Amino acid sequence: PDYIADGSFGAVYHCNVKEERKEKGPMVVKVMSFTKDIVSIKPILNEIAIQQNCSANEYTLDLFQIALRIDDVKKISPEALERTKGPGYIVEMVMPFCETNDEDYCMDNYKNDKELSYHLDFIFFQVLQGMEFIHDREIIHRDIKPENILMQACPEGTQPTLVEKFPSVKNFRHIPKISDFGISTYLSNRKENTSTKTLANKTQQHTNRTVIGTRSYMAGE
Repeated sequence: PDYIADGSFGAVYHCNVKEERKEKGPMVVKVMSFTKDIVSIKPILNEIAIQQNCSANEYTLDLFQIALRIDDVKKISPEALERTKGPGYIVEMVMPFCETNDEDYCMDNYKNDKELSYHLDFIFFQVLQGMEFIHDREIIHRDIKPENILMQACPEGTQPTLVEKFPSVKNFRHIPKISDFGISTYLSNRKENTSTKTLANKTQQHTNRTVIGTRSYMAGE
């Protein structure tokens, strides 16, 4: 498959879509590797658990399928092995394909500052809806930045749900998706009312007080 980009703990590739799933649109697969030691699997379990918990929202990236490959590790391309930190067990996360991130999208589509301002307001408003959803689940993303706000094209003939609230962006045809939960964590361990949350808490308790993220996008405090 064609390489797209690196993400936390893995690399992302275009993937072939079966005929019965083509109505969901093009997809990508994030490939991550780990060995038998618990240290290497913790971040992967954490990312899967948290993204599953967040997939129900319109403004977070869906997780369609998870696959584990053990015996056929050698079949993966040399480039994938290099980008996924060497041989080991392979985990694949299948997700929707998003054309670009919000920074590149705005740079490529808007030359007029006024129009750009209107559309940035709309993108930001939608991202806040996604962040509210994430925070309601006591999740801290910890790496919000333009590269992790992906822009997914709306199905043909449709527009974002909230476009009616922003008359100045009536021609908007993309939805921002919060992505890359590789270093996300739960705020506390107080409400372990789902198996998904319990899994992530057990694998990520030690990072709740760790300084982590992309330095240039961290809050000043």
